[in-house]
Formats: sequence, C-alpha cells, structure tokens
Amino acid sequence: MRKKLLSAVLTLAMIVSVFGSFSVIASAESAVAQVVDSNGNATNHTAFEDAWKAAVGGKATFKLLSDWKVNGKFGASEASLDSSLYFNGGALSVPPNYSVTIDLNGYKICRDKGVNNMTDDGSVIRLFDKATLTINDTSENKNGSIEGGSSNYGGGIYAPSNNTVTMNGGSIRLCNGYYGGGVYLDSSSTFIMNGGRIEQNTGCYGGGVYAEDDAVFETHGGAVSENRATADGGGIYLWSAQANLDNCSVSDNRAKNGGAIYSDYNVFKDYSYIVIKNSKILNNTADNYYGGIYHCAAGFSVLGNTRIAGNKNEGYYGGGVYLKKTCMYLSGNVQVYGNYSNGHPCDVNFGKCMDEAFRLEGRMGNDAM
Repeated sequence: MRKKLLSAVLTLAMIVSVFGSFSVIASAESAVAQVVDSNGNATNHTAFEDAWKAAVGGKATFKLLSDWKVNGKFGASEASLDSSLYFNGGALSVPPNYSVTIDLNGYKICRDKGVNNMTDDGSVIRLFDKATLTINDTSENKNGSIEGGSSNYGGGIYAPSNNTVTMNGGSIRLCNGYYGGGVYLDSSSTFIMNGGRIEQNTGCYGGGVYAEDDAVFETHGGAVSENRATADGGGIYLWSAQANLDNCSVSDNRAKNGGAIYSDYNVFKDYSYIVIKNSKILNNTADNYYGGIYHCAAGFSVLGNTRIAGNKNEGYYGGGVYLKKTCMYLSGNVQVYGNYSNGHPCDVNFGKCMDEAFRLEGRMGNDAM
C-alpha cells in the first residue's frame, strides 16, 4: 500500500515538474480571450461570446488567446437591433454608433462556411450604421486572420453604412462574397489599411475589396494579393467609389476583367476616382480584358515611386492600364513597363483597339502626361 502511495506521489511530482502547474492541463477553465480597457487593464474570459459583448459594450479591445470558430446567423434585422446585441450565434456584429478593437494576437476568427454556401448573413464581422472597427495583430508572428466567411456582401468584413474600418495588421483571407470576397464597403464607409493583408479571397465582383456609393478604400501600407474575381476586379472593384493607394502592393490577383482593379460608376451617382502613390501593381492577370487596371470617366493619378509591371490579359484591351473617357496624370518616378495584352506589349491603352495603345519605357518624366 505504501509503495502504491509513494508511486502516486512521485508521478504527481513528475507532472508538476514537467508542466509547472495544473493550470496547463485544466483546459476547460482556460481563458480563450481577454478584454483590455483603455487603461490597459485586462480581464480574462473563458467564453468568446462573453468577451465579445464586454469588449463592444465597453468600447474596449477584444484580444484572442486561441482560435475562434463562429457559427450561426445574425438573428436580427437592423430595425430590431439594439445595443444589447453584439453576437447572436453567428457573425460578430457591432451595433450602431459603437466601436471595438480586435487584437488577433496571432490567432484566427473563422466562420468556415465554405465557398458554395453564400448567405446574406455569412460575413465574419458585420457593422451596423456608423459603427467602427479596428483590426490589430500584436503577435510576433503576425499570423492572425479573419477567415472562412461566405456572404453575398463581404465574406470577411461587411461595412454597409457610414462605417470606419482601420486595419493595422493581420489578414482577411480565404473568404468568399458575391460583392467583395474579403471586404464590402457601401454608403460612405471608409476602410483604412495601414498594414496587414487582404489575400486569397474569391468573389464575383471584387475578389479582395468591393466599394460603392462614395465609399473609400485607403491604404498607407499593406497588400491586396492572390484574390480572384469570376467577373471584374480581382483585387479591387470600385462602383462610384474611391481608392487612394499609398505604399500598397496589389499583386498576383486574377479576374475575368481587371486583374488588379476594375473601376466604373453608377450613372445616378458620382464617378470613381483612383490615386496610386509609392505603390506596386504587379503580376495581375485577366482572362479576358484589362490585365492590370480598368478605369472609366474620372480622375486617375499615378504618383511617386509607383511601378505598374508584369500585368497581362488574354484579350485585346488593357495590359497595364486601360482608361476610358479620362486621362492619366503621372508625377514622380513612375514606371509602367512589361505589361502585355494578348501577347503584345501594351502598357497604357486609351481606346478600343491595339493601335490606340502604347508602350512605355522605364521612368516617366516629372509631371508627364
């Protein structure tokens, strides 16, 4: 009997010496998320839902301590939504006029809905009127992600009404949406990208980002890459919206038309506008027309140390940049080269035939037209 007791004590001592404490094996009670207030005080939560409600309600930071798989539906219309509804068994929601910060902390928030399961409520995160969202990733590996959503509007982020989304790190990836595989912006919403990645998403219009009705997609860093659109705008689609791209990479995206960016307008709304500065538009592909950028009828500026190269399309129009009913303003050390349309060199095209296209060599002069 004493031998058995001694053996048990020794075994217990070995477990403690290896693991340090019993909290490691008490996984059922381990914290899965933290809520960090404006003073830096952190509160552990053992349920994701409780932590999300506390963070949104307190306008605090929701910090992941493990991966979160989100399921279900919104469960409420905008008319019935009130400040007590932050999560309802599915997409995370931010109520009207509320704000929250997410620190992915190297982990992921995933809907895991699949490509062929698009629904109106299939986004990972949904913002209501004038709600704001900030996305950070303070982890060393920077592998935090928002992924797996599948929605008719923005598989990753759905920001339809005067919203502001600021992305400082992490990624929005592997999402699917008819309008906006990764991100959907509407009604004067703004997405500010200071870092991170929008990548490997799929959509019909806008594989990475879809913006319309005076929405703004603005970058000061980050990348939009390896997204795909079955119709237009592999990386970004603008419909009476704006893209201000600074220090951004739009690369390796693919679409039927407009491999990198497809920009058009609603005749009842304002035009779309594009400013590209100190950025790279590289190696995008269109199966039909406009390998790099298609832009119609409003301001188009390319500034600073911008490079548009290696874009191609299988049809006859496009190559690097295709402009319709507008001009192209160049200023700085802009380089447009090595773009192809139907196997022919074609850097900038202002018309509907190859004869109206021209090839640019290397550096543009200052304030060149």
